[in-house]
Amino acid sequence: MTSFPRFFRFVAIAHLSLLCLVGAVMITTTAAAAEPLKVGVVGLTHGHVKGFLRRAAAAEQVQLVGVAEADPALAAEYAESFGFAPAIVYPDVASMLNSAKPEAVVVYTQTSDYPEIVKACAQQGVHVMLEKPLAISLAKAREIEAAAKSGKIQVLVNYETNWMPSLAAAHSMIFDQEAIGQVRKIEVQIGHQGPIAIGSTPPQFVDWLGDPAAGGGTLLDFGSYAACITSWLLDGERPKSVYCLNQQLQPADYPDVEDETTIILAYDEAVAILQGSWNSPTDRKDVQVYGEYGYVKTLQQKQIELMVEGMDPETMPADEPEAPEQDQIAYLFAVVRNGLTPQGRPALQHNLLVMEILEAAMESAKTGKAIPLP
Repeated sequence: MTSFPRFFRFVAIAHLSLLCLVGAVMITTTAAAAEPLKVGVVGLTHGHVKGFLRRAAAAEQVQLVGVAEADPALAAEYAESFGFAPAIVYPDVASMLNSAKPEAVVVYTQTSDYPEIVKACAQQGVHVMLEKPLAISLAKAREIEAAAKSGKIQVLVNYETNWMPSLAAAHSMIFDQEAIGQVRKIEVQIGHQGPIAIGSTPPQFVDWLGDPAAGGGTLLDFGSYAACITSWLLDGERPKSVYCLNQQLQPADYPDVEDETTIILAYDEAVAILQGSWNSPTDRKDVQVYGEYGYVKTLQQKQIELMVEGMDPETMPADEPEAPEQDQIAYLFAVVRNGLTPQGRPALQHNLLVMEILEAAMESAKTGKAIPLP
């Protein structure tokens, strides 16, 4: 392939931006004319639920019809903070599904609870969006897959990185623009100072993040982000082998789980290094992709850096992703109401591959050996 000339690159970017704008206007107009999607929330013990509740309160596409939470004090606190009626709070999933009749639920419990929640929803034909990762093990992920097929429901996985403009722009540079040639190496760093240090709430969130049986530790917490992004940037290719090193750098705070994870994925023509850390001095979700004759890097959420051979590195803004991939609520609405077939990062099949990688990483961390993926 030849190098990517500056003029054509910017023409292509401008063209994509115009298409994004037109598509966003069309889908937004259609959605606004429709009735809001009836959504239930299952669990309030995952800190990311706060962001969903804030967005849902301001979104015309969804109506919050029920909240399932076993802790009445936590439910009362969140009802006051986020303005939903205490009357729509139920003590368990079954009563919420039976009384509130949601079309879809979003799940914010500890990860180990996911299979039973999906099974309950599948029995009533209610679609599900889980907060990442899909499950605590590949076996549990297969239970979720079976329930989804049995109930003929969609199961989606929400990562906050799904909706980052910089990642969408990087993906476009790799696939649509072919700006850097064949991908040879990917580096992903996902981290912060740790849930205790950053003051994660509620307290139950910190508790289960430190419990390996619940889905705690950096391998599942941040390794899932990195495996999801890498698999997407390599168009769903399976790695040949997985090697993982887990470390405890803060054993006093996290005595039962790892707080530092490094995963190396070997592919036929590429390598990926995935780093998940609760020891980073700053919050980061950084991705660097190196190709045959250039690289693209994400710079926070809304910028990328592009270097093509013969040119100096250039920083440029990242446009918003095309609708409905600009946010979690728009995507859920499009899948449930408009029949959008999930693709890529939110899709169940993509996340089954992510779980295969994470399962192999768990085995590698225990054995100290690289684990081949069949």
